[in-house]
Amino acid sequence: MKTTKKYRFIFSVSIVILLLSLLSILPACNKNADLASAADILQITDNDVIGRWRIDKFIDGGIDESAEFLGVFVSFELENKFVVSKNNNRLYEGFWRIRLSKTELAINLFNALDPYDEFNGDWYITKKGSNTLWILNSASLEKEEFRMTKL
Repeated sequence: MKTTKKYRFIFSVSIVILLLSLLSILPACNKNADLASAADILQITDNDVIGRWRIDKFIDGGIDESAEFLGVFVSFELENKFVVSKNNNRLYEGFWRIRLSKTELAINLFNALDPYDEFNGDWYITKKGSNTLWILNSASLEKEEFRMTKL
């Protein structure tokens, strides 16, 4: 009888340890769930983004830093060229592409200085209308977000 109680106790302790381990893993798995939830539904193609866009809003870590991008436009051009301009002057050029998932946009600017280097990275496309595009940085813990209007 003592052996059976001992095994039941060991089994019970093992189950508790397993459950505690699972509970500690869940927050890490759920870390990007907010980022991915909207993007999981939305799928886009190159034609959805090609064109000239005005930066309307930039949020960095919950702080509205849109003033840094006042008068800034970005162009998603053919052959995946990405251009940042201000007051009709080209500031930076680089490349863009839609990832295979069709929910992420990768942008790479060459030698961009602050604040324009904020465009570099992998972005979830969280909203796409005929004249609106919202992208959320998929690697940033600060939840960087650009909101744009197509011209």
